[in-house]
Amino acid sequence: MHVYLTGFMGVGKTTVGMLLAEMMNRPFVDLDDRIEQREGMTVSEIFRSVGEAGFRAVETESLRTLGDQVPAVVALGGGVQTRPENRSWLAEHGTTVWIDLPFNDLLDRLHHDGPGLRPMFQSESQMRELFQTRRVVYDDSDLRIAVSSADSAATVATKICELMEETQCAT
Repeated sequence: MHVYLTGFMGVGKTTVGMLLAEMMNRPFVDLDDRIEQREGMTVSEIFRSVGEAGFRAVETESLRTLGDQVPAVVALGGGVQTRPENRSWLAEHGTTVWIDLPFNDLLDRLHHDGPGLRPMFQSESQMRELFQTRRVVYDDSDLRIAVSSADSAATVATKICELMEETQCAT
């Protein structure tokens, strides 16, 4: 079974995921990278080309391709769980871990990227609304780990390993 890392954009799913995969001796998959390779475009270009609904369909298809692979640590895009069918699929195929970072910490991180680099980050007010909406779907995750910007990626990966062991989710 896979370990799926979820959470809002900028939370560090990719960085933490690479470290967690190494700690768990599993391959690492970044779903957004896989989508970009498959489509031959960046996520932002896909959004511009087919819109959010089109991107979400491609994202769902790409998620399904992971089902038959060896157990991996998978960094999900921040919106994967917005589709109920994806939440059901994730529950059947692995353990979903929500990396929960406070909004102001995320905002600081995302301002370094700037609006436009991430297709779902258009303004602070829009991002705050999206953050509140997505927290509801992230709450469907099997595990939640609250982190702060003071936590290094290695610390977060270690906390996830410990939490998975405590809850017997290391499958």
